[in-house]
Amino acid sequence: MSRIWRFPDLRNGFTLHHITDTHFGAANHGQFVLDWQEATAQDMEWLRVSLNAGHVHTGDMIHSYDGASNSSASRNAELGWYKSWRDKITADGLPYAEAFGNHDLIGPGIDGARTPVTSAQFAASLGLDAPNNAVDMGAFKVLTVAPDVWADNTDFVLSAGTLDWLDTELQAAGKPCWIAAHVPWNEQMGTSSGGSTSVEPGNPGLVDLIDSNPNAIGWLSGHRHANIRTNASHASAFTVGSRRIFGVNGPAAGGGRNSAVSFEQHRWKGGNESMFVTYLGDAIDVRWRDHNRRSWINPPGETVRHITL
Repeated sequence: MSRIWRFPDLRNGFTLHHITDTHFGAANHGQFVLDWQEATAQDMEWLRVSLNAGHVHTGDMIHSYDGASNSSASRNAELGWYKSWRDKITADGLPYAEAFGNHDLIGPGIDGARTPVTSAQFAASLGLDAPNNAVDMGAFKVLTVAPDVWADNTDFVLSAGTLDWLDTELQAAGKPCWIAAHVPWNEQMGTSSGGSTSVEPGNPGLVDLIDSNPNAIGWLSGHRHANIRTNASHASAFTVGSRRIFGVNGPAAGGGRNSAVSFEQHRWKGGNESMFVTYLGDAIDVRWRDHNRRSWINPPGETVRHITL
């Protein structure tokens, strides 16, 4: 009887590491999130032999705007924790792509207010020249996009300038491209609580843009804190216009989920997980990693999920 090899096979395809929603934060997280992400960094050092493309973080790097963390000092501390962790992840020398989330772009405010930080400002705080970037990972590129400004409880809206940039990059790429953004499509994940949680309804022109660019092969996202044990669509293929593309919505590496109603609970009910995505041309293989336990997991009963268009 043949068995599926648990580790990505670097002789077959090109594998990226997709992590999202690390939520480095001061107020509601405490030391355990720092411990979790230190475990991630140590595990990823051991897993260097399982990657040959790069890393993609799809947002909410920091927590920022809740409660006592709503101050410039706390925000700067969170940025410091995240960047120190990023340095450890990128020590393997592979490319690293970042798409900003709502927690990254809201706060700190004054007297409890949540004040938007522009994507340009947040990019500068991470040492990036711009918020939208084309990161070449060899067999494919990763194109990161984010709203210019993302105010609290407002729709995820890409500006005309960002859409023009995305269209130009896709047309000129000369190779397949993943698009990385914080939120998924409702067509993939189902309707949630409004436009702030998905691509729709704030980006009506994006359907035609992807439909007309065959270089766009898939959409990487986070934000929903997907329960990978119950929501099979978090890794799937879905339709945009007349085309099918891949969709990978990652579980939160540091944010509450799995029935956790507070961040105090989520250390017990959540988990520290990310995904490995292997691009095979006409298909992808996805794997799930529990970094706290340093083990591969099979939440839906699958060692590896093979997804075709």
